[in-house]
Amino acid sequence: MKLKCLSANHESFKTINFNPEGISLIVAKQKTQDKKNTFNSVGKSLSIALVDFCLGSSANKAFKEKLPGWVFILDYEEKGQSHTVKRSTDNQNVLTLDGQNIKVDNFRQMLGKQVFNLNDPI
Repeated sequence: MKLKCLSANHESFKTINFNPEGISLIVAKQKTQDKKNTFNSVGKSLSIALVDFCLGSSANKAFKEKLPGWVFILDYEEKGQSHTVKRSTDNQNVLTLDGQNIKVDNFRQMLGKQVFNLNDPI
């Protein structure tokens, strides 16, 4: 599986384009001299959480409460085919894969088979 880009239905979200040729790194520069303060609000952890969300993680109560009306879109490639998955913070039990609604549990099973060759549910 190759991630292509992560975007949202709000312009305030800056689209993340993943490196098409290799590894993608999300880095930040320390803004403070205080070595105990490791927060800089770039969005590294949130970016990872959103990729996980789009790939079928469990429902995220904080997303529903703090980001109502948001839809996150992940474009990825699997075995040479491009796919788009969209997941709403409001209705987290269903996502849209290539224009078709699918339950999150079914999507997880499908990914398990395609990406990890899992035939039995975990």
